[in-house]
Amino acid sequence: KDRISQQNPDYQQELPFADLTVMSDKSYESLLLTDDDLYFGSPSVKEPHAYLPLLLQNKNWPFQRAYSRQFWNGKDGVLRV
Repeated sequence: KDRISQQNPDYQQELPFADLTVMSDKSYESLLLTDDDLYFGSPSVKEPHAYLPLLLQNKNWPFQRAYSRQFWNGKDGVLRV
């Protein structure tokens, strides 16, 4: 997440429940969830894969999950939210 936010200034660490937020004109557009600290600090495997996505969908928050493997392999679209 650090390298992503360095490469794109619209991606910031703003909220405690998301790794990165996508900002545009000082408003939140979407979230980027990664397999970083919040992922490994989750109390169970269900939290990042089931509970958090359901909660975000219920609140109409657009989000994307990006795994470090995708980023390091240079997959297109990792940063498209």
